[in-house]
Amino acid sequence: MQGQITCDIFKINQSKSRIAAICNPKGRAISSFRIFAIQDSYILEVNYDMVDIIIGALTKYAPFYKVEINSNEEIKSICISAESIEPLLEEINTLYPNCQIIKNNYETISFDVYAAPEEIKQITNLLLKSGSNELNTLATDINIKNKIAFVSPETSELLTPHKLGLHHLNAIDFDKGCYTGQEIIARMHYKSDKEFDLKIIECDKEPIIGSKNEDGRIFLDKVRAGKAWMALLSA
Repeated sequence: MQGQITCDIFKINQSKSRIAAICNPKGRAISSFRIFAIQDSYILEVNYDMVDIIIGALTKYAPFYKVEINSNEEIKSICISAESIEPLLEEINTLYPNCQIIKNNYETISFDVYAAPEEIKQITNLLLKSGSNELNTLATDINIKNKIAFVSPETSELLTPHKLGLHHLNAIDFDKGCYTGQEIIARMHYKSDKEFDLKIIECDKEPIIGSKNEDGRIFLDKVRAGKAWMALLSA
């Protein structure tokens, strides 16, 4: 997998995740995801509607390596703000010793909790009892505020990692060597003068993911913000 994804897989462990992408030969992102390690396996976290797309992209390389690629329904996750979870970290670790908690050090600090589906339900109930009432939308809300965009079926193979702002998230390793699309991505990084910054806007109407706004930017993600919508636009 090291030769297919944009980050350096050797910098990932059980306490440290990375955002990364797998690209086509033209340097367009087929999928982006959060990747972390569990024992001798790597877990790629994507939305349900991206599972078949990413498995299809990776499976064609599987015959060349000793690797198994499967959809894993035995691990679920929730994203929780630091304010909500930090007082409960010790209790969660004691009650659920097999769960995995990874801290995300972005502008809005959060934690990803990975565990069996039933344990995730129990942890969610524990958090709700403690007063956390935004778990359903919190992950998307935090991602947008941190300008983290994950590829959707509507945007698959449309944008380079820079257009998704992945270079700002340490999701592209420019020292690791070759991977599919690497030459185009490196050329864009070193020869372009553009900053490739994503943009957050507020919309009165619900935006359509994959469509363009009046500036030609593509809508990447959206979340309710009161009566309006908060949306994340491509670079």
